[in-house]
Amino acid sequence: MKYLENSSLQQISEKIGSASNDCLLDFKLESYSCKMIQSDKRQWKTTNLNERQPLSPPEDWSTLAAPIGHSHRMRHLSEHSCSGGSDHDGDELNYVDSISKRTMFDLIAALNTSYSDYDFSDVKSSTFSRMRDFESVVDAVDNKLSTAVGDKYRLLRDELWQSIVEEIKPLECKIYSYNSGYDGDPFSEEGVFWGLTYFFYNKNLKQRPTKGNVYMLQS
Repeated sequence: MKYLENSSLQQISEKIGSASNDCLLDFKLESYSCKMIQSDKRQWKTTNLNERQPLSPPEDWSTLAAPIGHSHRMRHLSEHSCSGGSDHDGDELNYVDSISKRTMFDLIAALNTSYSDYDFSDVKSSTFSRMRDFESVVDAVDNKLSTAVGDKYRLLRDELWQSIVEEIKPLECKIYSYNSGYDGDPFSEEGVFWGLTYFFYNKNLKQRPTKGNVYMLQS
């Protein structure tokens, strides 16, 4: 897992992080290559996980419209992908509420790289959720940041989302959320009122060159 420097992401992160007047807003936008470095390869060899891991439903699960022929209950069954695509590690099925072992490895690696003083190695797959669409993420982020930043956010919003579109192409991504509650993570410490962490996972992005990219939006 390699951090990819990007000056435009750093600039908008600093602008938003310093825009709040009545609270400390720790806001980060970071991009990572999913190409394994040597330490990743060693850790991958010792990873003891099944090929598929169950995910938790998103927080707004009860408000989501169920696909035709399915109920709102949490599903861990496999369905053929409508696009015929595959997951990061070559699966031929699209699993509605599960995650591949390799994808989960990458998400945890991104957390460990971003928060080097913490260890997320024992985080379970149920700590993550698959977001149904990009629009729901935009709504959640806009809602939180407009409250924290106030009118200043209106001046920064377009720059924020344009930076994300240019960096990771979110409409091509699978998007996951990290649900804080894991003992020892930075989001559950005393004094933290709320937190959002989203991973934009683009397996097809080949820039710089990489084998897919993970993009983290955190506040």
